[in-house]
Amino acid sequence: MVEILLININLERPKIAEEHLGKALAIIMKNGFRQILLIQSPKFHEFLLKYAATHPTVYMEQISKLLRDRMANSNLRSDKLENPLTKREIEILNRLSTGLPISQIASNLHISNNTIKTHLKNVYKKLGADGRESAVAKGRELLLF
Repeated sequence: MVEILLININLERPKIAEEHLGKALAIIMKNGFRQILLIQSPKFHEFLLKYAATHPTVYMEQISKLLRDRMANSNLRSDKLENPLTKREIEILNRLSTGLPISQIASNLHISNNTIKTHLKNVYKKLGADGRESAVAKGRELLLF
């Protein structure tokens, strides 16, 4: 969904991100696509919870509860890792799930290709993954994003 992508791109510009979130929520509420909200990054979830606090509706209360439950479960599951992923590693893992090339992810995060490769090596090792697809699958299984 384009609106979700625009929200993620503009999280540093809350007013713009909020406009896109309002549009996305209208579509999501109409069509019942709330799962798309639940699979976003922790940073997105924080933004959504702040939005829900300032735009109280029954629907936003339901989404907030789902997010808080998911975040609590994520903390419990990620604790099962011998070496938990850092926030940056989780952010990179989340971006891996988009299918973007590594170079584009690095550019979007304002880091070098070598830096992202180092992060990925750590992510793969910590998750016991042998590549991008298995890392994303294990990350989802652990509810890391």
